[in-house]
Order: sequence, then structure tokens, then C-alpha cells
Amino acid sequence: MTALQVATKAARCAGAITLNWFAKVLDVSYKGRTNPVTQADLDAEAAVLDILQKEFPKHTILAEESGLSTGSSEYRWYVDPLDGTRNFVQGIPHFCTAIALANSNEVIVAATYDPIRKELFTAEKGEGAYLNERPINVSRRLDIENSMIG
Repeated sequence: MTALQVATKAARCAGAITLNWFAKVLDVSYKGRTNPVTQADLDAEAAVLDILQKEFPKHTILAEESGLSTGSSEYRWYVDPLDGTRNFVQGIPHFCTAIALANSNEVIVAATYDPIRKELFTAEKGEGAYLNERPINVSRRLDIENSMIG
């Protein structure tokens, strides 16, 4: 499997886990004073780490909940298994899984999956960006007054 295929598989897997937990009563703990953590975060991250470590055992992984696991290569995965935990906890259906791979601090692969909308955003350096396998691109607008920023 390519790195993009692995990132996509991991993002979809985490999305399925978070969707299964969504709208259920959850115990919420906090990292610091304002960053909620749920069992959904932990389960989704464990699934992503399992997939990444099986496919790329020498890569370093920096995951939001478990921190840094050091590998022996110049490749580093960045994992946010449940981006939008605050929304998730409140029952607001705006959250996703975000995964990226960098080589020497340059992002080369990314996958973001929104399980509510079943939207998978992917990108690979030099290959463009896609939404559900359809090419997407940035606006050609140069003036900020007529631009939409999300």
C-alpha cells in the first residue's frame, strides 16, 4: 500500500469509530483546562496507530493523545484522531480525523475524513488534492474582499 492509501484507510477507520461513539453519553476528561478527551479520541487513535505501525514500523508518529513515538526514519506521521472533540462532546456534527505524513518536515501526504458527511479530502505532494477522489483546487481569486474563508 502507498502512504496515501494507508492514510486513507486509517482516516476512514477512525471515522467509523468516532461515528459509532457520536451522540452517546461519554465520560469527558481534560488535557489542561480546556481540551476535552473522550474514549472516542482514544479508540480512534489506537486504531490509526495500529494501521500506521503495521505498514510503516520505522516511521515516527506524533499523535494528539499519546504523543510522540520515535522511529528510525526521516518520515513522521501527524495524527489527530478526532479533530473537533469539543463539537463532538456537545453533539455538534462538525468533526473529522486528520492524518498527514511529512518527510524532513515537508508534508507529502494528507487525509482528512468527515464521517458525518462521508467526505474524504486527500492530497499528495505533486499530485493535487481531492474530495472523494474528485479533483479540487483553490480559488483563483486574488482579492480578499470577494473571497470566502472557512
